[in-house]
Amino acid sequence: MTKSVRTLRILRIASGFAAFLYLIFGLLLEPVLGVDDLIPLTHRLLFAAAFGGLVILSYIISFVQKHMGILFYTLAVGAIVNLIFMGVQEGYDAGAIVALLLVIPVMNFLFYRWKALLYANILLLLGVIGSFIISSPSPLNLLLFIVSSIAISGASFWGARRLLSTEQRAEKSEKLYTNLFYNSLEGIALHEMILDDKGKPVDYIFLEANPAFEAHTGLRLKDVLGKRATEVFPCKECISFIEAYGTVVQTEQSVVFEQFSEFLQRFYRVAAYPLGEKQFVAVFEDITERKKVEKQTLYLSFHDQLTGLYNRRFYEEELKRTDVPRNLPISIIMADLDDLKLTNDTFGHQAGDELLKALANVLKNVCRKDEIVARIGGDEFVILLPKTGSQGAEKLVERIKSEISKNEVSGVNLSVSFGWHTKNMENELFENVFKQAEDMMYHQKNPGRNSH
Repeated sequence: MTKSVRTLRILRIASGFAAFLYLIFGLLLEPVLGVDDLIPLTHRLLFAAAFGGLVILSYIISFVQKHMGILFYTLAVGAIVNLIFMGVQEGYDAGAIVALLLVIPVMNFLFYRWKALLYANILLLLGVIGSFIISSPSPLNLLLFIVSSIAISGASFWGARRLLSTEQRAEKSEKLYTNLFYNSLEGIALHEMILDDKGKPVDYIFLEANPAFEAHTGLRLKDVLGKRATEVFPCKECISFIEAYGTVVQTEQSVVFEQFSEFLQRFYRVAAYPLGEKQFVAVFEDITERKKVEKQTLYLSFHDQLTGLYNRRFYEEELKRTDVPRNLPISIIMADLDDLKLTNDTFGHQAGDELLKALANVLKNVCRKDEIVARIGGDEFVILLPKTGSQGAEKLVERIKSEISKNEVSGVNLSVSFGWHTKNMENELFENVFKQAEDMMYHQKNPGRNSH
């Protein structure tokens, strides 16, 4: 039951109750209870009739509204019958014929949704032609009248049915899009772009949105519909959306982009489509969880799971970006955790893992953010130093050794061997630089090596 129907029902009940009260008090006060009635009986009857008339009138209006089509259809058929009767009684003249042939197409186009319209056309045509024959026209006039009647009736009926078919398709399409809009799992919002005097996009208005829009954004429709974006979001965040949507409106080309909302703390995939007249539709998909998974996957693909340092894959990719002339000189430091296999065999792999993590923490704490620290093997680590000469690499090694001397794991001191080398010339192969640093490191692992 709609709100208007409920209101009408309440008004009917109230009016009927008021009429009842006016009548019942007039009948009971003086005759039954012996109390003088201050309101004359005629006034009571008048007001009771007025309230009762409102109730009856409301039912009449409802009936007319509900059966408006039947009433007008009856009037149209009556008009045609009246014209036929007049033609039979007084003979057809040009005015009567024209009027009759105009009423038929008017009826067809007014009531083209009626399934019985075809039968009505056939019956009316038979009546019209039959009445015209009674008026004894000439054979030529009879032929012209019959052909004209059939042509006008048939053409108007066909046109009316075509109109109905077009409306039905439009209604079906509208219903389909309405269902898609309101039942879509993706958030959909209809906007209108606001342009300044120079035609530059400066804001946009929320015209309509579906329930999924609330679910994806956390914004309530009643708080955003009819408002400008700058009234809903912080101005800084609006700029990127206005620029993207402005491109859609001005170029009339669709765009798809991903955007992080600082205000909503969510990632969105947005597809925007132009509708013309500065309007466009935006389809939202909350991809926050997907982005978290992608970020985690990317992190794991470039980091060593045990130590949290970069892995060999990242080191090799970073080396390609770093090994360019503008970064010369480029130094590399190699570090090898001594006796890791012995520790694993004696104390277990967990003890060895603790030593690796302790060394990784030292390297992370001593090295700067622009110095690439990676674990490239079981016990091997590298530090890539762009724009750093051999002397700078040696000083960094000394700082690392000093920090290592302060650390021990379960009573065991860290023992690490180092090697380093520097690429100074552009034509020097980095593979050779790596090999010389590695040779230096393995030389330290020999008896008498300088290690901690």
